[in-house]
Amino acid sequence: MICNNYKESQLKIGTSVVRAYRFEDIIKNLCNANENLVKDCISFIKSSLLDNKLLSNNEETMLFTFENLYKKLNAIPSFEIFQNQFSKTKVDSNVEMQDVLSLVKLFVTQRKDLNTSKLLINEAKRIPVEGKTPEIMEHFTNILNSSSTNVKYENIMDRIVDLYDRKLDNSGIKTGIEQIDKEIGGLKAGQVSVLAGFTGMGKSICSVSIMHSAITQGYNVCYISLEISAEHLMYNLISRHSLEPKMTKKIEHKNLKSKSLTKEERDYVESDILPDLDSLPGKFYILDEQDIESYDYFVFDSKLQEIENLCIEETGKGLDLLIIDHIQMLAYSDQSSNLSENTVINRWCNYFRSNCLDFLKTKRQIHTILVSQINRQGYQKAIRRDGMYDMTALKEANELETCAAVILGIFSDPSLIVSKQAKIGILKNRDGNRSNDAMVVPADFAHQLIGSTGSTIHTTMDDDTFQDIMGVFDNYSDFDDLGLNTAIGRQGGIGDEFGEITFDYGSD
Repeated sequence: MICNNYKESQLKIGTSVVRAYRFEDIIKNLCNANENLVKDCISFIKSSLLDNKLLSNNEETMLFTFENLYKKLNAIPSFEIFQNQFSKTKVDSNVEMQDVLSLVKLFVTQRKDLNTSKLLINEAKRIPVEGKTPEIMEHFTNILNSSSTNVKYENIMDRIVDLYDRKLDNSGIKTGIEQIDKEIGGLKAGQVSVLAGFTGMGKSICSVSIMHSAITQGYNVCYISLEISAEHLMYNLISRHSLEPKMTKKIEHKNLKSKSLTKEERDYVESDILPDLDSLPGKFYILDEQDIESYDYFVFDSKLQEIENLCIEETGKGLDLLIIDHIQMLAYSDQSSNLSENTVINRWCNYFRSNCLDFLKTKRQIHTILVSQINRQGYQKAIRRDGMYDMTALKEANELETCAAVILGIFSDPSLIVSKQAKIGILKNRDGNRSNDAMVVPADFAHQLIGSTGSTIHTTMDDDTFQDIMGVFDNYSDFDDLGLNTAIGRQGGIGDEFGEITFDYGSD
């Protein structure tokens, strides 16, 4: 049995402090949940913790007391009734979460990690007596079951020539937007980029286009979508890939989302587009609001480690590009404090910047794109400036401006959409020149492309698609800022259904 060490409300890990949830917290939230959710939670707790003897005697008693009350009352007991029935110790909790299953998953993860830590410590105690025997080292490997690597420090003087030679070609992940790649030289490891735009300007379309360009080049990408579901983001990627010269049918994303493909189109997606996407040299992993249990650095680290492990398993190397769409959705991540939205966003910007420089503390660097909202005043100014934003247009501009090496502003309007164009301005470019004016770039909103496919796009926009897009721009003054209280989400690598097709976002 594992001892119940979760009496504190916080758990210190290195120099970081994360919330440590207790079993009492789960019980209180179960008392406020619906019956179906309660059944799922109890089943998950039993299979994950009880069967593996990862609950203390006291926690087991709590679980059985709750179950017995549930059966006796034929209804979910209130927390007060549970407290009166559970006479062993006083049960106290002030944790309330809207999704108790997410709380259970987070508790299970923390409990398993605690158990892993204890097992590693016990194995380490054998080394001074027995030495690093093959048996002990095998036990270490089995316990960790991960691919995280400890990178030894190298003196910068010993590797500066190699670093310089690698930088000579100004290499980086190409965005697929020729004019932008020419100016910024690609998205470089160890840096943050910001892709900003007003509502409906094409931020997510541009992000999907960049992801597609990256995996085509052999880079591994994790796309965390805090606004659009993984299913719809996958539809966007399918539509984008259908524009590739080797594809013979063009698939509009609106027909995927409405599930109105013809049988011929549906069969083509299954037989041609999906396998071809899967054959690209880079892999992609999509997480949405169902994947991440809470707005917590600990949870993000855990999910990113899962993706990192999958990347290594499937491609032999780790993650190269992380896309957060969009950063303002994290505004209410610290609900337990009185911090302002700007302060919370600034902290998340710093978190992602730190992970760029030292990804998951492995001394490896990646590139991160933070998609950002533009404020209304900045958007109105951009209309007058022919599509060029300025820094004041960024929401929470101070930390976004500070942490980013590159800031791109995307702009569109009905006339640009009809002519299959968008405008992008370079607001900041740490390694080069910024632009005074927004550049006109190729775009196909119907097929989720901003940039180029490497050949002329032989597509036309039908009347329905044109009307759908025009509807976004019918009345600019009616635009409201997007809501910011959306939760984070489900790992897209588990396969969503496309009609009768099941596809795995990141597996071979």
